[in-house]
Amino acid sequence: MDKKLFKITSKKQPIAQLIQIKSSAKRYWERVFTNKWMIVAIVILVLLFVLLIVSKFFYSQSYNQSINDAYSINYELPSSLAPFKSITLPEGEELNVFTELKQKYPNYIEISKINNQNYDSNSYLVLFNAYGILNDNSLHLLGTNSSGIDIYARVIKVLFDSFIICFFSILFALLFSMIFAPISAIYLQKDLSKSIEKWISIFALLPYLLFALIINLTMKFSILNFIISYSILSSLFMYINAYQISCEILKNEYINVDKSLGFSKWNIFTKDLIKPVFFSQLIFAIEQISLMLISYSALAIFNIDNTNISLGLILNESLQLFDKNPSYLLTIFVYISLTIYALKTISYSLSSAYTNIRGQNV
Repeated sequence: MDKKLFKITSKKQPIAQLIQIKSSAKRYWERVFTNKWMIVAIVILVLLFVLLIVSKFFYSQSYNQSINDAYSINYELPSSLAPFKSITLPEGEELNVFTELKQKYPNYIEISKINNQNYDSNSYLVLFNAYGILNDNSLHLLGTNSSGIDIYARVIKVLFDSFIICFFSILFALLFSMIFAPISAIYLQKDLSKSIEKWISIFALLPYLLFALIINLTMKFSILNFIISYSILSSLFMYINAYQISCEILKNEYINVDKSLGFSKWNIFTKDLIKPVFFSQLIFAIEQISLMLISYSALAIFNIDNTNISLGLILNESLQLFDKNPSYLLTIFVYISLTIYALKTISYSLSSAYTNIRGQNV
């Protein structure tokens, strides 16, 4: 058989087969997760959330009871990781108590006379480890407040409650505004007054602050009351924002094209409005969370409620103890700041990565 009759060749595939068509969803998530700031924000948020959950369920200290009954030495203590506290005492009964304790606990108390013209010549520097004296081997990460209560337990309690309030309030408001605002815009097709938008952008904090005051003045303090009140208020603001966005989208020419093709109002809602409204609402939702946290913490300024533990109460405590224990305020500030930063970065990345099928960024 003649070998020239046979020849091995490679068949070229059509160019169309070499092109891998990606779905719009896949392209969207690729744009999202190629953003390095998005990755950093997700890592920060996950770490903060894990830390909060682990601390909530495994940190055993009480947020409303003192660590023991020795009120004379258990207040305003530093962290048990650096347990020694220093105080200056004149000669007297209190110094005599520490002198007697030093005989029983020589490893936990040091007393030295202060030879400084700025102090009374009879003043003494007392350095003591209250945890060792009280035989308390538990972890007190941030020390105790002026009532001898573990600080970190109070921080975890308040941050967890704040997370619950913000999460459920915003979740309700987001769902409410995404559904009812576009539908209202489809049927009404009338822009809101510009003065309403300006009023919301300038004075949005005032209603939240007013609601927080009303709750504490007229109702029993509870997480549920805050969730209900903030849900109503944030739903109103987010509804107005979503309605205005929907009206702007409905002015586009492609909406008229869809109508001429026989699209129903429901088709326009699901096909043209729901995704743009959702992604544009994300950043606005984070702004509402910021307003909730500010108004929730503003209760400390008015000094209204000093019995129920809240963000305002622990902020007030941390400010009073800042010169003695700055870690109290810094922990609250860092946790809330990082959370807001991560949420804003994630929402902005999700929103900016979305491009609808007509090439419009929303």
